[in-house]
Amino acid sequence: EARRAARYLFCELNGFPSWLKLFADRYPDVAFDLVSREAEWELFEATAEQPANYVIHHLAWDAPWMGERLAPYFLELLRTRDPVFSQPLGTILGTMLRSGDISDGDVAALCSAKIKASETPDAHSHNWFAAWVSVDPAPAIDRLSEALAAHKHEQATTLAIGFINALNGSRMDRGIGVRKNHVTVQHLRTLHKLMHEYIRPEEDIERAGRGAYSPNSRDGAQDARDQIYEELRDIPGKETFDALMEIAQSAPTEDARAWRTRQAFMRAEADADTAWRVRKVNEFAEQLECTPSNPRELFDIAVSRLLDLKFEYETGDFSPAEVVIETKEETKLRNYLAGELQRRSQGRYSISQEDEMPNKQRTDIRFMHADVPGMVPVELKIVDNWSGLQLFEKLRNQLCADYLRDEANKNGVFLLVARGEKTGWQIPNEERIDFEELVKALQKHGLELLATNEVFKKNAIENIQVIGIDLTKRSEVHQK
Repeated sequence: EARRAARYLFCELNGFPSWLKLFADRYPDVAFDLVSREAEWELFEATAEQPANYVIHHLAWDAPWMGERLAPYFLELLRTRDPVFSQPLGTILGTMLRSGDISDGDVAALCSAKIKASETPDAHSHNWFAAWVSVDPAPAIDRLSEALAAHKHEQATTLAIGFINALNGSRMDRGIGVRKNHVTVQHLRTLHKLMHEYIRPEEDIERAGRGAYSPNSRDGAQDARDQIYEELRDIPGKETFDALMEIAQSAPTEDARAWRTRQAFMRAEADADTAWRVRKVNEFAEQLECTPSNPRELFDIAVSRLLDLKFEYETGDFSPAEVVIETKEETKLRNYLAGELQRRSQGRYSISQEDEMPNKQRTDIRFMHADVPGMVPVELKIVDNWSGLQLFEKLRNQLCADYLRDEANKNGVFLLVARGEKTGWQIPNEERIDFEELVKALQKHGLELLATNEVFKKNAIENIQVIGIDLTKRSEVHQK
């Protein structure tokens, strides 16, 4: 009688009947035996042109507890047999990954064996890749990259669309990537680049303002591709900021670069937010500035003071630029600027010069505070004395590689002063640019170094700020 009653489980119009759980508790062997055999038929023997959402769909949505208990059974079947249709396979893989009885290694071994056996992508490859990436992302993403590169763009795009929809889900499917082992900065950055290469934004379907429509796999892939960026953006830390800046710099349009750069800085601001004590709030309310309590705050004050000097020297009513412009030697200019910065300290930092570092190098100017570990080195260059290529080399090898190699020093400033003897500099791409563009190019180069150089990332360098003071601007103000 129980077996006869169990057959009515498959007659419900929308999913399993409400009495399934009570029935399975009372007659577990009967319930699990019949459901597993019907699911096996649907997975391996169904002959309809499209799957009928017969049992497997209901297991995922109406009885996940039963699906997870049956997951080891499905794992054994899939090791030796190939499913007929792709949709129920994706659902079964998602069910298996939600089960605590199946290890990441079991899933990875199954998926890698299936992909190797097929040699070329077939109707099921996107599901195998999605499950594999979810549990063991490093080798899975490498193999996916190889598979995409081996095909023409149209075929590769079809595989990429199927993969990203299977991994992150769509409007109708939950997605296979439930283990989330791929949700790290390194793997998400690689997937972001890979999916944008094969699911090109310029080929996206634009639906806005065009009436009713039925979303297809391409619509879902666009959403799932964008979800990679959102998952990356939500990970705290400096590594995320570097990845977001790298993505911003490679954006195809100026608007896209500006938007993604803002997202990167929003991530940095969220990571930097810490609660202020009452004393600090009061101090800021009175003076619009606080005594630094960590390396980032010391860096912010250093940049602020140097920008104050820039504003005063270039546009101030009492600018000493016409006197300072006569100084050709960097040591004399360094002494003068160090004294200026010390006088403006207001007790929030101290300035030292030419202190010897552990590697025998000597910085030009250092911002320090007794309660803050490390220091903020400022490397000063009179740009009239250097070529463009030399300045790029000094930014990399002197400021980043030497002064910021100490684990306590995470932020540095490259200070450039122009006296007007030189009006153009040649940069690594062989373009000749003026002083303002030189400052921008060096700032961009600094950000690229922090985002891509493995040594600097290992040293956890956080910020490089390039500041340019053009002493000739004061003469321009007088002429006007």
